[in-house]
Amino acid sequence: MSPWDYVKLVAGVGGGAYILQWWISVVDRVDGFWTPFVLTITLTIAAATVVMGIASLVSKDNDDIPSVPGALPFLGNVGIYRDVERFTSNVEAAVKRYENDKGFTSLRLPSLNPFGQRVILVNNKDAIQQMLTRRPTTFERPQLLVDVMHGMLGFSKDLSVFTSGGFADWGRARRITSPSFNHTNVATMKPQCFEVAASLVQRWLEAAKHYATGDVVDALEDFNLFTFSVVAQVGFGLPFDALSSDSTLQDTREGAPKPLSTLLPDLKETTKHQGDWTLNPLLQVLDPLFSKTKLNETLIKRDRVRDYLDELIEFEKKQLEEGGHSKSLLSKLSDPATKLTAEEVISNFTTYFFAGVDTTAVGLSWSICYAALDRSLQRKLAEEADAAGVTAWIRARLLGSKQQDLPFSDVGIATLLSNSSKNSLKLARGVFLEALRLHPPASQLGADVGADGAELMGYRFEPGTLMFQMLRNQMCSERNNVKDPASFSPERWCEDSPDKIDDAFLSALMFGGGPRICPGRHLSVLEASIVLSCIFSHLEVHNVSGGAALPAEVTRFTMQPEMALVRVSRRIN
Repeated sequence: MSPWDYVKLVAGVGGGAYILQWWISVVDRVDGFWTPFVLTITLTIAAATVVMGIASLVSKDNDDIPSVPGALPFLGNVGIYRDVERFTSNVEAAVKRYENDKGFTSLRLPSLNPFGQRVILVNNKDAIQQMLTRRPTTFERPQLLVDVMHGMLGFSKDLSVFTSGGFADWGRARRITSPSFNHTNVATMKPQCFEVAASLVQRWLEAAKHYATGDVVDALEDFNLFTFSVVAQVGFGLPFDALSSDSTLQDTREGAPKPLSTLLPDLKETTKHQGDWTLNPLLQVLDPLFSKTKLNETLIKRDRVRDYLDELIEFEKKQLEEGGHSKSLLSKLSDPATKLTAEEVISNFTTYFFAGVDTTAVGLSWSICYAALDRSLQRKLAEEADAAGVTAWIRARLLGSKQQDLPFSDVGIATLLSNSSKNSLKLARGVFLEALRLHPPASQLGADVGADGAELMGYRFEPGTLMFQMLRNQMCSERNNVKDPASFSPERWCEDSPDKIDDAFLSALMFGGGPRICPGRHLSVLEASIVLSCIFSHLEVHNVSGGAALPAEVTRFTMQPEMALVRVSRRIN
């Protein structure tokens, strides 16, 4: 051992002895029933302190991976996660400070284990690419997240594309759901995206009338309504526009169950609770004890959604038996040929729903916040909308015409989703992807090592090891040839830009990677490109504060702006 190792050992043993001596003095002053209890706590804390000091020296579990200092018995690195909303940024900062030359470090999460739960932090592009490629076998979805999903959905087990483990189970779920998001099906959503985008523009034009009085727009809320409307079309097959003056969700099919008027807030509340439980697993134990009323309200909303989906599944099955046909995802999942149980259908559907609504809305909110700080960028987006025919289409739509052909109908969906110079909305697409690069919905991606363990970059990791992949750090790193990585530069996503991101892996990392890459990414990019173009065809967006500051980033179930309030005015000329 080095001299420093001896110092740590003496400090660990000495600290334990001091704690023991101090607590014994407390025990001497306590009588009756509490004396054995206090003594037990005394011995436990002292023993844990000593054992941690010794174990840190003798452990051979990849002992050249540095640990974030300051871990306490049972509590782990409490300093990093004491502010839950800043947890992600705190972890990113710790990685950059303590990682070794391979990009690995570790920290401790709270656990009943006196050492805390060790988490390996991976900040190496090659290692992350290997991990993503080897999902869902060698590296599986974290059991912690799966347990939260099951607990909040009320299922003991499910087979959703998001939570299933092992290649066979996951592959089955993926084969059933992925075709809904191929280019052909995404292309059919273009009219719905334009129609709902027109409603959003009309809503913001009304707000623009009150610009002088300081009225603000809650962009995050409105983008949630926008994405919910599009996703409702894909998921339920129902034409729905939550931004229009008549935003009642209706199902005119004979015998169909009446849609819930509270569907979006019910789903959002359930998702929020999932996020809370993921960030602080102890809440799964504490909520039933100390927040029972709030938890029960959430569970009522969850059960209300499940009851509606149960009825809808039965209706879809009956329609299929009678020769009916629907292109909705729910209809595809309900088909008896899939052999999915009702729980599996609901699990897949709700997973798709919260992912499709929340992540795209968050990316759009960051896009608007950045654009509000750059008038030159807004002018370029407006010019792009003019050239693409978006401005003329929106103008005609606002005047009541529904006969006008959609813009750029001659441009294929593959081109619209690419960085090609032929993409009519290449800058709008670039704004969205650049916002996601700097603020991805999941800046870190967790994984559990599978049953056979894993070899990675010369290390051996045992089954069950929890690992965090630092995705944002890779997309914002000069060592990965990302030029001026901290700046917001939408042009880097255009084919003809000298600063373009050439790396195919990095360019998709905000959606994950490997076999488990987000299946709905194409729909997300199409939605965002269209609605951003529509907005800037008729509006200018202004920062509420009048300064150059972005909103704070907070950790929820996804990474979000703390708020996305903007002021809007009618576009000049």
